Amino acid sequence: MTTVAKGQRVVPFFGRELHTGEGSWQQYVSLRQEFVWPVPDSISDVAAAQFIVNPWTVYGILTDLKVPKGEYVLQTAAGSVLGRQLIQLAKHWGIKTINIVRRAEQKEELKALGADEVLSTDEEEDVTTRVKEITGGKLAYAALDAVAGTLTKQVAASVRDGGQVNIYGVLGGYDAIVGWEICSEAFV
Repeated sequence: MTTVAKGQRVVPFFGRELHTGEGSWQQYVSLRQEFVWPVPDSISDVAAAQFIVNPWTVYGILTDLKVPKGEYVLQTAAGSVLGRQLIQLAKHWGIKTINIVRRAEQKEELKALGADEVLSTDEEEDVTTRVKEITGGKLAYAALDAVAGTLTKQVAASVRDGGQVNIYGVLGGYDAIVGWEICSEAFV
């Protein structure tokens, strides 16, 4: 190693190592020096540990959804690190956000980060009704759901026809419940 000193904190960049049993969920890993990035002392361990996965996940999800500027994306678990990063990147790209959290006390904090709207499940807000009100009846362009369970049904009902719902977590249970309306026009 010539780019980092022994004992220096680094962020590992994994590639093929993930397929050889040397992934990121271990105490030690052996990598070539071009796959480690030195972490400055001014960056905490917590921030450094989240440097790779969450930002790239947010970038990839928002890129995949192709939400146009000025449209709304709906997300659950908005108080998570990934949720907070999504709020900030969406704001930067001109995408509006409707964010669902479990606790009402998170609302102001997320709005300070750039969230357009924050709904709280502990206040028993009807998600779909609120999304209709916020969007003027258009519903969200797309949604991200880290909770699954019964909340997925509300999330899916809050996305316009042809919209995409990405379920990327199972905080509320391994089953995602989705309602299905059959449009009579489809059978004409």
